[in-house]
Parts: sequence; structure tokens; C-alpha cells
Amino acid sequence: AKSIQDIDLDRARDILDKSFMDGYEDVPLVELSPQFRSIGDVRRFYEEYFKEELAHFEEGHLFWTQAFLNNKLVGWATFELESQEADAAYMNLLIVDPE
Repeated sequence: AKSIQDIDLDRARDILDKSFMDGYEDVPLVELSPQFRSIGDVRRFYEEYFKEELAHFEEGHLFWTQAFLNNKLVGWATFELESQEADAAYMNLLIVDPE
């Protein structure tokens, strides 16, 4: 994505939420974080995480790539350029729709 307008924000947020909620469905909340008291806490954590990734992208700190299947967003990833290695990038986050 070149700008935030290129991202289906609702779908991207939904994929993040579903991916993590499905992936950690059977993990006790306290094992994820001692601060989590409810599924709502987990959801709010990932909503905030999404906002932070988006802000870093808007500030130019991350590259945002998207994957589509039949014109539907099915995943996305963010990358950050390595400060110690020329022409190298670190994958910050990879999210794929669990469906």
C-alpha cells in the first residue's frame, strides 16, 4: 500500500482480530498476558495494536503489503527497513485470514 487510502481498514482490522483470536482460542488469558481478564481485554489489545501499526505506516516507519484472493483482502504484512543492514527489511507482522 502506498497510503492509508489503499487499505481496507475494516477488513484489515477484522483479519488481525480473527487471526489472533482463533490462534489463541484455547490459551488461558493469563498465559497471554497477566493483565487480560476477559476476551474483551484481548480484543481491545489487538485493536490498539492495529492502530499502532497503522500509525507507524502513516509516519513512514513501515511498509504495508497486502494479499488478495479474487479481489478480497485475505492477508497483510508490515515490514521495517533494517538499520544495520543495507537493502534488508524485517517482517514486523504477518496476518492471514484463518478462513
